[in-house]
Amino acid sequence: MRNMTTLLKKYSILAIASILTTSLLKALIIILSPHLPATQTPDGVIHTYNSAFLENGIDYLINIIFVFLLYREMKKLKFMSVPVLILTFFSGLMGVIFLIIINAYENLTTKQIIK
Repeated sequence: MRNMTTLLKKYSILAIASILTTSLLKALIIILSPHLPATQTPDGVIHTYNSAFLENGIDYLINIIFVFLLYREMKKLKFMSVPVLILTFFSGLMGVIFLIIINAYENLTTKQIIK
């Protein structure tokens, strides 16, 4: 059970930190370079993009880091779930939630087999 609490603490802190990092990096990039989400065509027309594109890009980069962290954690826990890693790429928080659920299920089933 100690393993579950350490997993919950570790990944809840990482999930909150990733959400804050994404928001802060987006704000910092927009403050430092406000013309970044804008392009000018040869006709002289300026197209601006929503800052959500920037936020999603940063979010996907952070999710790639989460994929590597969860992969290492799964190797340590001696189970592998490729669908969880794919889900983590698209949503880091959902990947963490499924890792914790799978780990809890594995702990419960192994304890029941031993008894």
